[in-house]
Amino acid sequence: MKNKQEAIAQQAQRAIDKFTTKVVVTIQQTEDGTLLCGNYHDNQCKAELMDRYFTSVDIFVNYFKGRADWLNATSAERAVSTVHPQMYKA
Repeated sequence: MKNKQEAIAQQAQRAIDKFTTKVVVTIQQTEDGTLLCGNYHDNQCKAELMDRYFTSVDIFVNYFKGRADWLNATSAERAVSTVHPQMYKA
């Protein structure tokens, strides 16, 4: 099971790396179950529960794809931004 989870994390990391290198994908074990975590700026984490409803990395990856410009922006650019990260355009 752990190898499958690691393979899923690697798949997600490869997909995300195509548009930003600011995200590190990890697997975390919690009392609620196994989480696929995308760690980015200032120790923020987008997590998805890898339960029986988890079918692919697509939704997880699309979260970051929609925010790619914001993720790739400098901290100074993000600090003065007044729009939601999903709406930020470089």
